[in-house]
Amino acid sequence: MVKGLIWGSVGFAVAFGASRLVGTLTTDLKRYDMIRAQSGDGPFVFELLGKLPDLMSALPPLMDAASRESGKLLMSIPSDALRYARISSM
Repeated sequence: MVKGLIWGSVGFAVAFGASRLVGTLTTDLKRYDMIRAQSGDGPFVFELLGKLPDLMSALPPLMDAASRESGKLLMSIPSDALRYARISSM
């Protein structure tokens, strides 16, 4: 029961924070779109959607680099454990 209460309160806090964030971002985005309209630019969302293919093409090299680094980290765990055991036995 306590675990459910904790998870429920964490869920409520996340939902409350997300709703506040969306509300703030919505008003800021409306204000920014009005400024962009004055300068003759289109809505900001359309600019982001236009840059989405470039972002998606840049993602695979980043994912490969992340998997290589996580592999290195996992492979270093046994040697780190041995080193820690050696240090703690001194």
